[in-house]
Amino acid sequence: MTPMPNLARIPDAIGDDVAVYCADMLSTGFMGAEKGNIPIGGTVAVLAQGPVGLMATAGARLRGAGQVIGVESVASRQKLAREYGADEIVDFTSEDVVERIQELTGGRGVDTAIEALGADITFQTAVKVTKPGGTVSVIGY
Repeated sequence: MTPMPNLARIPDAIGDDVAVYCADMLSTGFMGAEKGNIPIGGTVAVLAQGPVGLMATAGARLRGAGQVIGVESVASRQKLAREYGADEIVDFTSEDVVERIQELTGGRGVDTAIEALGADITFQTAVKVTKPGGTVSVIGY
């Protein structure tokens, strides 16, 4: 089988210093969703909604997630997370993330947690909110 090219023309008005982010953030976020083994209609928590997390949120939605929960405290990122596909936002500065996600999932936990920050606390939280047999995808290093 001949491999298909995966190229897109970058408009001349977009500088290389900006275009490079597409190759980094977008692909890393999408890979996190891909490696997360998201079942069709499944539940996903994306911990951190920076550029990579936002792309993981979009990727989760594109991969068929039925419910996407974004974890973020910054208001502008919360707004973007909703635009990129988050159904719910959990603000770790005002509520317990594990308790809130358990509440949102009827006590089951999520099918997939995507850790997009690279901090020990977010990794631990990702493990705690994932249901038994679920998948934790770590892309925040």
